Amino acid sequence: MNRNSSQAATLISRSNKKSKLPLLLGCFIVLAVLLGIVILGGFFYSTTSASGQSLISIRSPLEGEKLVAGEPVQVRALARDDQNVTRIELWVDGQLINMQESNTPKGINPFPLLTTWYPEAGIHTIILRAFNGRGESFQRTMYTTALALEDLDADGIANDVDTCPDQPGSEAANGCPDRDFDGITDATDTCPDEAGLPPNGCPAPSESDRDGDGMLDSADICPDEVGSPLADGCPDTDGDGTADGADSCPAEPGSGADGCPESSDSLPPDPLPGGEEPPPLPRPGDEPPLPEEGEGPESPGGLGEVFPFPETKELIRLKIEAYYLALRNPYDRLRCYLRFDDQDPIPYDIENFDDLHWDIGAELGSENNLVIEHEETDPLAILLDCEGSISDGRPVSLVDMTASHPRAEWDGRDLKIETADAIVHYRIIELSCAESICPAPTLNPLTFGAWGEGPFTLSWRWRGDTRDISGFRLVISTDDDSTSVNIPNPEMRSLNVEDYMPACGEIASFQIYAYQADGDLRSAMSNTQEWPGDACTYTASVTFTTLEVHNPPADEEGLHRPGPIYGNFWVSNGTTIESLDFNACWCYFGPGSTFWGWCEGLELPSGTYSINRGIFEWIDTAQASCIGDGCNSNDFYAPFSSSLHIPLENDSDLTIGGRIMDCDAKNSDDVVFEEQGGIRINVDELEYFTVPIPFGLEGNHINLNTFIRMGR
Repeated sequence: MNRNSSQAATLISRSNKKSKLPLLLGCFIVLAVLLGIVILGGFFYSTTSASGQSLISIRSPLEGEKLVAGEPVQVRALARDDQNVTRIELWVDGQLINMQESNTPKGINPFPLLTTWYPEAGIHTIILRAFNGRGESFQRTMYTTALALEDLDADGIANDVDTCPDQPGSEAANGCPDRDFDGITDATDTCPDEAGLPPNGCPAPSESDRDGDGMLDSADICPDEVGSPLADGCPDTDGDGTADGADSCPAEPGSGADGCPESSDSLPPDPLPGGEEPPPLPRPGDEPPLPEEGEGPESPGGLGEVFPFPETKELIRLKIEAYYLALRNPYDRLRCYLRFDDQDPIPYDIENFDDLHWDIGAELGSENNLVIEHEETDPLAILLDCEGSISDGRPVSLVDMTASHPRAEWDGRDLKIETADAIVHYRIIELSCAESICPAPTLNPLTFGAWGEGPFTLSWRWRGDTRDISGFRLVISTDDDSTSVNIPNPEMRSLNVEDYMPACGEIASFQIYAYQADGDLRSAMSNTQEWPGDACTYTASVTFTTLEVHNPPADEEGLHRPGPIYGNFWVSNGTTIESLDFNACWCYFGPGSTFWGWCEGLELPSGTYSINRGIFEWIDTAQASCIGDGCNSNDFYAPFSSSLHIPLENDSDLTIGGRIMDCDAKNSDDVVFEEQGGIRINVDELEYFTVPIPFGLEGNHINLNTFIRMGR
């Protein structure tokens, strides 16, 4: 190629480069615009779609899970909403099973629900419905099936595969009792309250727990003997929380101070006063009922028009006497409940039958006579409910009937209630004031001093002649006891009852009557006034058991090993917070490090970690291995125990939470787990005192598992 040709080629090449430059610049600008749109769109989507989301997740039972009819199913759900959740409801087949409300008006987020449901055989529709702070509802629906199963001990494991068909147990232990769910039956598990390994079911011993029973030596009363945490680390063969050394019945679980079981021949508890079902709970969104036309005051006239005074009716005294009972089938014991009109039922325990006949008058004497006051124009309604039992068998209903008797039948005639199983004979007798003291006293409501403190004064009224009586007798009753106070002063009309203050959770009931010492006469019993005691305070013990690491984040180097970690676990009763703080992270930024420095400590790849035996013990070991002040692990710390204890009243909310951080040198620390949830504690519904109640929190990368025990 000659010189002219070479120069021409160079010019053409430069010309082509110049002509491509605007095109390249244009493409770059278009790509930048498209990238900006994608980023802005993603930001807009993340900020708008995340807000306003309402979500309910059902942890158990699972969709399509086969359940056992009649067996308890623990329903665990979690409702989330950016406006907080104020209420969550469980509906099964159109029936409201349970609902829980936040104890704060603004609600909480997330809002947990934990309750027990007993399914019948068949297919069931389960709906979880929640309400946010704006009153808006959202719900989740799922379907499940309950199957009938031949299961003698009702533990959900069929008899043909149940190693212990007469004792409820767990599937992991082939149907035998296994309260720590480690697959080793309680009968052979030396540590039945803490999951362990074969052959003895105990965790491996450590320097801080030389007998390996899960109780640190500092808190273990028997540090050289494998024991139960419920018995302060001492041996407890029957697992009732009373150490064998103090247990009078070491082979039988009991609930008393001596460790012995209560008598098994007790009859069913008394029914609710009035014998009626409690009214259904209101549901959010239901409009309150409005008075229909004609109800309510017609005009704002005098006080009697707006608040009409009750009509006064004449009361007379009646004596009811039951005197004969006959049964058509033999029973060892009976319990009968007798109620007049809407008064509280009166229980009677009946024994000592003779050929299926029972002479009530001869057996009880005057105690078979009851004297009451009743409106003379109204019929007297009598409800009788009797149950019979044979040995330790299930009680059988014998009599369940209500009879109504007008005044014409109050003349002492023979009256009877007859069913297919029993016949009861009784009579009603109208009394005159010649046979008793008239009228009955009337108790006024109990009055308290300033700020609800003493004196605690109970006063009464009596419209009779004080010359006819010797004084009054006050009867004070609680659930477990009854006592009377003699007041030998006919002029007295009040009494300080501070000495009879009810215990927590109890209700003291007061009644009074007038008496005449010479004539052995007494008036009818007065009305009842009640004094409820303060709410009982219990101790909630929350043990943080395991961390389940799933779908761990990639972290800075894509290793999917979050950590080193630090954080805390906590519980709250609404006014007090108790916390467990821990740290397994150390970072260095000094000479010899990279530009960003580095961090070292405990990391958590996918898996399940024991909090006490795994994480806290790892930290203790790392500290113990350090000699001198220059060790990196000197900055580590962990609690001695993974349990927290906090006072809690019955029927109040316990909140459980946790926060785990990923310690970083290159950037700010990451939050790997931060969740909290609440549970309403009702000691009457769940066996908190004997059975630990599981409670869990689920996060995007970590699940936190705990169990709750209650104590007085």
